[in-house]
Amino acid sequence: MCYMKNKREQTKNFTLPDSVDLIKISDELSKNYSTVHETRTKKKQMFYDTFDWRLYKNELILNKEKNSYKLRKLYSDQMIAESGVKPGISPKYWWEFPESELRNKLEIFTDIRALISLANVDSHTQTLSILNNDKKTVLRLMLLEIYIIEKRKKSKLNKIVELIPVRGYQREFSKVQKLLKQLGLTPNPQDILSSILEGVGRKPGDYTTKLTLKLEPETRSDLAVKKILTLLLKVIKQNENGIKADIDTEFLHDFRVAIRRTRSALTQVKGVFPQSITNKFKSDFSTLGRLTNRLRDLDVYLLKKEQYKQMLTKELCSGLDPVFEEIIKHRSLEHRRFVRFLGSVRYKEIINSWEDFLNSGSYNNEEAAKNDDKPIILLAKKFIWKKFNHVITIGEKINPSSPDIDLHRLRIECKKLRYLLEFFSFLFPEDIMTMIIKKLRRLQDNLGDFNDLYVQQEFLKKFLERPVSTGNEAANTTAAVGGLIAVLHQQQKQVRKEFDQSFNEINNPENSKQFKKLFSPKKV
Repeated sequence: MCYMKNKREQTKNFTLPDSVDLIKISDELSKNYSTVHETRTKKKQMFYDTFDWRLYKNELILNKEKNSYKLRKLYSDQMIAESGVKPGISPKYWWEFPESELRNKLEIFTDIRALISLANVDSHTQTLSILNNDKKTVLRLMLLEIYIIEKRKKSKLNKIVELIPVRGYQREFSKVQKLLKQLGLTPNPQDILSSILEGVGRKPGDYTTKLTLKLEPETRSDLAVKKILTLLLKVIKQNENGIKADIDTEFLHDFRVAIRRTRSALTQVKGVFPQSITNKFKSDFSTLGRLTNRLRDLDVYLLKKEQYKQMLTKELCSGLDPVFEEIIKHRSLEHRRFVRFLGSVRYKEIINSWEDFLNSGSYNNEEAAKNDDKPIILLAKKFIWKKFNHVITIGEKINPSSPDIDLHRLRIECKKLRYLLEFFSFLFPEDIMTMIIKKLRRLQDNLGDFNDLYVQQEFLKKFLERPVSTGNEAANTTAAVGGLIAVLHQQQKQVRKEFDQSFNEINNPENSKQFKKLFSPKKV
C-alpha cells in the first residue's frame, strides 16, 4: 500500500463513487489495454510522528505493521530503515528501539520528542497492472478501501483509486485519467495519508510554534498585536493535554515559551492596550510562568543525565544515581502539582478572560491607549531599533573582569530582542530576518549556556550541603557531585572565553547597517 508518491511522478488520486467498481473500470480499460489483477492484500498499520511533526517536516513517515517499524520517504515510499520489536512493545522514544539504522535515524529526526500514534488503519488493496500491446506495464491502478480504527470502532473512508504512472508512458497516463473522469470518478487533490489524518481530525503540520502571520504594514497596532497573541494562546492551549499526560518534556517547554513571549509582547509593545488591561494580564502570565519554573528545571537535569555521566570517570558515574533518584521523586511531585493547577478554576479564569479580551473589540469604555491605532510597521521599527541599541550598549561594556550578572542581564535583553524580531518578522524580508535571528540565536546560545552552567553548579552545591548518611555510597556521591561541579565550572570558563566572538557577530558595522536600514524608524 503506497500512501504517497514522489511529487515529480504526479500520482493522481480519485474518489470512487458507489456506482462504479474495479470490474467496471477493468472492463473499460480492456477495450484498449490488457489488464492483470494482482493478489488482493490486507494490512493493519499504525502511523507515527512527534507532536510537532518532525518526521513529516523532513518528508518522512513512520508506520508499524505487525511487529515491524518502517521509516519511508513521504513522497516516494522509498524505504529508509526498518526494525522489528518484540511483541507487545511500543517504543516511545528513539532510544527504546533496538540497535539499528532505524534507531539512528529516529535519533537524528525526533531527538527528545516522543512518538505519538496518528492513526490506526485497516486497508484492503487491489492492484491492477495495465499493459500495452507489447505486454509492458504502462501504469498501475490501485483500489484502496481504508478503515480508520478509533476506540474499537471502524469508520470507512471513501474508496480511493490511485493512478501510478510508469516513466516513459505519460500519454497512457493522461488517457486513463480522462477515462476515469468519464466514468464518474472525482479527482482528489489530497494524498491518501492526509485523507486518513483528516478522518481522525488531524492535518499534517497542524501544530507549530512559528508565528505565521500575513498582515498589512498599515494594520492598526492593537489588532496586529492581538493576532500575534492569539497565535501564542493557541500554542498554550495545544500543549495542555500533553503536559497532563506527561508525554514528553517539550510540551511544557513550548507552553512556557508561549507564556514568556506573551509577557514579552505585553511588556515591550507599549501603549497598544489600556494600561490596566496590560498590568492585569502581565501579572496573570507571570503567575503561570512562575508555577512552571521548578518543573522545567527538574526536566532539564533529567535530560542531561547521560551527558553528566559522560563527564565523569566510570568509577564515579554510579555516585550520581542518588542525585537522579531524588530529582525523579521531586519531579513527580512537581508534575502532579502543576497538573492540578491546569485543572483549577484559577487557571481556567486566566485563560478564558485572556481569550475573551483577544476576541473583544472594545475596552469597556476605558481610556484608549496612545499607540492602538498607529500602523504596526511604525511601532515594530521603533521597538526593535530601541532594543537593538540597548543590547549593543550593554554588550560593549562587558569585559573579562565583568561580573556574571552583566552577562545574565545581556541574555535577558537578547531574548527580548529576538521575541520582537519574531513577532514582527512578517513585516520585513524573510531571508534577511532569518539571517538576523540566526546570528542573534548564536549569541543567545553562548549566554544561555553560560547561565545554565552556573545554575547547574548552584543546584549541585545545594545538594552537597544537605545532610547525608555516612558510608561508601555517600562518599561516592559526594565525589561524583564534586567532580561534576568541577567539570561544569571549566566548561563555564570556556563559554565565557567565547563570548566576544559571539557578540561580534551582531556588533559589527555590517550588521548595524542592516539593522539601521530595516528598523531605524520615523518619529512615532
